[in-house]
Amino acid sequence: MSQLPCRWDQAVNHCLVIGGSRGIGKQIADRLAASYTITVIGRTAKKYAADVTDDKEFFGAVNEIVAHEGPFNHVVFVPRGPLLKMVRAVMRTHTMAIGRRVESMVVVNSIASLYVASEQDEEYHALKGATASLVRYLALASEPEPMRINGVCPGRIREDSTGDCTPYEVADTIRFLLSAESSAVNGQHIVLDRGRSLRLP
Repeated sequence: MSQLPCRWDQAVNHCLVIGGSRGIGKQIADRLAASYTITVIGRTAKKYAADVTDDKEFFGAVNEIVAHEGPFNHVVFVPRGPLLKMVRAVMRTHTMAIGRRVESMVVVNSIASLYVASEQDEEYHALKGATASLVRYLALASEPEPMRINGVCPGRIREDSTGDCTPYEVADTIRFLLSAESSAVNGQHIVLDRGRSLRLP
């Protein structure tokens, strides 16, 4: 694949939100829009609708975004599908198009990746635990390329004080992890539960 013509320079803060067309993903995308130019991929996305679990659809959408919207500096994954395939598609397409990787990635995971969440089953825990392990692996596998990847692990997300965190607190933590202010943070998982997981039963 030849390099695609890009209308954006490297200073532009363009963030791709994968799975950001509904639910918590949309709330995150809307909040991040105050700081970044946002492009969303998701089944109900207005412009780049795609099933992120379908390799062909997803890869085609990423290619189309790079061609028409320009390169992106940052990526947020709200995964409803195989994370590794999505990361590979994003990195491959972006690198082949402009000759460099994205600067930072954040994966929205779950507190169940690190602790036992009694309301979730074993399959959910296995999936979230594997996602956390993959984030740690990718943080080192990207060397010597300058790319960071971290995860956020929220507990119960609610709009009010009945939960462990709000969607906006999740988005603000993601914004910090994407920014240069967190340049020393890589391969880490930030738990958002107001410290409740630290308390013994």
